Amino acid sequence: MIDTTKAPASEHYKKLAIEPIELIKALKLDFMAGSFVKYLVRYQYKGSPKTDLEKAKFYLSEIKREKYSLLNDQTAWYLVFFFAAANRMDEIETNCLLNALDGFRQSAKEGLDELIARYNEPA
Repeated sequence: MIDTTKAPASEHYKKLAIEPIELIKALKLDFMAGSFVKYLVRYQYKGSPKTDLEKAKFYLSEIKREKYSLLNDQTAWYLVFFFAAANRMDEIETNCLLNALDGFRQSAKEGLDELIARYNEPA
C-alpha cells in the first residue's frame, strides 16, 4: 500500500540520508530559510550545481533580517550537525548552513561564493 501521507522523494533527494524537509520541519524554518536549505543541500544532485547555489544565495538574502539566529537552542545546533554529517556535507557546506541559520549571513554568503567558484567556467 502506498503511504499517501508523505510525497515520494524525488530522485535527487533519494541520494541523501536525510531529506532537507526533515531539517526544515524540525527547526520550524520559514519559506525563505527552508528554500535556502533545500538548494544548498541538493545542488550536487539536481540539474546545474551553479544554478542551485545561486538560488540558495538568493534565498539567503531574503531571510528575514530581524531574525538574528534561527537556531534557538543547543539541540538545534546538534540537529544541523547531524544532518550535515549524515548527508556527507563538506566543511564549507556545513559552515555555510550553520552560519546562515545562526545569523552570520555574510559568512554564509562568502561560503556560497566559494562553492559557486568551484563551478565557474575557466576563461
